[in-house]
Amino acid sequence: MAGENDVVIAAWNTVLFDKFCRFKHLLVDGLSAHSNEALARHIHPEGARVLDIGCGFGDSAQRIANRVGPRGEVLGVDCAGNFVKAAAAEASAAGIGNALFFEADVQTDDLRGPYDFAFSRFGTMFFMMPGAAMRNIRKALKPGGGLTMIV
Repeated sequence: MAGENDVVIAAWNTVLFDKFCRFKHLLVDGLSAHSNEALARHIHPEGARVLDIGCGFGDSAQRIANRVGPRGEVLGVDCAGNFVKAAAAEASAAGIGNALFFEADVQTDDLRGPYDFAFSRFGTMFFMMPGAAMRNIRKALKPGGGLTMIV
């Protein structure tokens, strides 16, 4: 399965990344209504530590970072290094210092927990091994931690 996943990750770093960049305004603006509604219903308290799964361009991570305040922290994770670089650059340009980003395969890699919450806007539906990914996310959450997932 690792070899198959390498192909998927390569696609996210090349042809899919290029297409997402070209249509970024449509994707971010079009998808933000979904995340805005979910985030309004599941508020992350000030000081919380949150994992943004499949963070893409990092727009959701930035919004969460503003809500958890300077005592809180959001870590955006994506399997595609190109998205991680873009998200980090955008957060830095916006002056958001409590949103950090790293490259990892959520299915198998260390997610740098523990987290109070995990969030994903269309980032979990692409897993080749969803059971392994969900177990890894649960392992990264504190006891009683919550997952908000838009699929």
